[in-house]
Amino acid sequence: GSAEPGSVVTVFNGAAAVGSVTAGADGSWSWQYSSTERFAEGAHALTVRATDPAGNVSVMSETFTITVDTLIAQPLLDTVTDAVAGGVIGDIANNGHTNDPRPRLNGSADPGTLVIIFSDAMAVGSVMANANTGVWSWQYANDEKFADGKYVLTVQAVDKAGNTSVRSEAFTINIDTTPPPAVAGMQWDGETLNIHFDGLEYKVGDQIILSIDGDEHNHTLTDEDLNSGTISLTWSSATKGNSEAFIVKVIDVAGNISDSRTLEKNDTILRREDFETQSTQTFINNQTIKFSGFDVNVINAAGGGFFNGITGWQFPSPTMALTFMGGTKIELSLQNQDSDYISFTAGDFNNTEQFIVIFFDSLGREVDRQILTPVGGLMQEIRASVPFGMTFSKVTLELNTSGVWIDNIVMGKTEYNISEGENPDTKSSSFDAFTLKNESYSTLDSILEDITEISYDENRELTEANKPLVVSIEEVLTFNTSEFFLDSEMKPTAIIGDNVTLSETPPDDIYIEEWIQMENVTMEGINYQGLQPSKLDAELLVHQDIIVNINSH
Repeated sequence: GSAEPGSVVTVFNGAAAVGSVTAGADGSWSWQYSSTERFAEGAHALTVRATDPAGNVSVMSETFTITVDTLIAQPLLDTVTDAVAGGVIGDIANNGHTNDPRPRLNGSADPGTLVIIFSDAMAVGSVMANANTGVWSWQYANDEKFADGKYVLTVQAVDKAGNTSVRSEAFTINIDTTPPPAVAGMQWDGETLNIHFDGLEYKVGDQIILSIDGDEHNHTLTDEDLNSGTISLTWSSATKGNSEAFIVKVIDVAGNISDSRTLEKNDTILRREDFETQSTQTFINNQTIKFSGFDVNVINAAGGGFFNGITGWQFPSPTMALTFMGGTKIELSLQNQDSDYISFTAGDFNNTEQFIVIFFDSLGREVDRQILTPVGGLMQEIRASVPFGMTFSKVTLELNTSGVWIDNIVMGKTEYNISEGENPDTKSSSFDAFTLKNESYSTLDSILEDITEISYDENRELTEANKPLVVSIEEVLTFNTSEFFLDSEMKPTAIIGDNVTLSETPPDDIYIEEWIQMENVTMEGINYQGLQPSKLDAELLVHQDIIVNINSH
């Protein structure tokens, strides 16, 4: 400050004199504590008074108040919070994993201080602690985020006096936003489901999530699992039935979810009979009636036989059907023990009627038995299967009461195959038959001539020696010709209701990316669904009575 030149200036802290200094020739003066003395923490009301060489004493100066603050508390980084679905939602454990690249950091510091967030040694952000409570919260804003990796987080506080705190205790997080790979494969033998994977691709704590017809099972991977590369689940077909699908996905410890892998049930039809060539006939005991896929052995006739429905009970009315009355019992005998299921259409099957179905192996030993009851409606699709992994060579059907007709008997083999999922390079689209029109290729009329042969020749077989019919787009897109197939010796035909696999391999100069559904087209009284291949001025007409699988490659 300033005073009369040569006067002694006394410094007071409140009422106590704490020091003095002599004003210079120009009246200026300056004072501070010596190196060993200092003001205590807190507020101080400072004044000065001057005494000149003649002994005159001035009045006190105006008060100057200061607050001494040399302390600042270590801030706390209490929690790190994950807000992304999957895995942990909420607080992440120290050294834990998260799939949230913008987790929220929460803690406390001296009220009103600036909290600086450090990732390792680098400051990545800052936030003001609440002026009253000292609580603070921070996360990356906008598009900023942590990349995948391990981060050691600390915070440091700076107050208004310029004091800088020590760093908080470290909090380590592991950011992982990459989904794990799908499991390598699955196998089911009817008793045990084995799930295979590469143990190097997963970590202890990752979870295998298995869904079986909507029933979910969770398994947390251990070191032992990772070393073996396989986990097993007992799932007995004898008690659980033949499941439609086993769906497996992996959720890693950070919460990322893999693509699913599906083991799907697929049926191969080995024999089929619609009885259309059979004449009306009433059964007699011990009678054998031969068909192409099996023999019908009559054990107890009880008025059953081959009729067009049941007199007085013909809704819905069948064509020729195998008709049961109360007590009718027959045996279907196969040439080979190769089937594991039987299905058929049942009419007038209601109320208290029941079918007793017993399966036998080639030695006559009972494999399985079931009681089939109505599920609603006068006409139903009925199916009975033996436990997966077993087959039968004979099956008996016995009706307990009243009358029921059955038709369209199918027997076949069930297999479980790995589905390729939603990969667009391998997925298959199903339609109901095919033809194509394009000014650059065959005319619509000429193609329809050939399609009529495929759609309506019910006297020809879809397959030769039970091999699937497979034709390609290249065989359909025949340039400037009315021939449907390039190979003139190839003339496969289909029966309405059959499946045809159409390979989606076009000629070299044509690329089909996807199929677009167009309006339906009616030609000569036949209804077709229109499908247009992308980037091609053409249309595939899909007949509604034949199932066509268009397989991408």
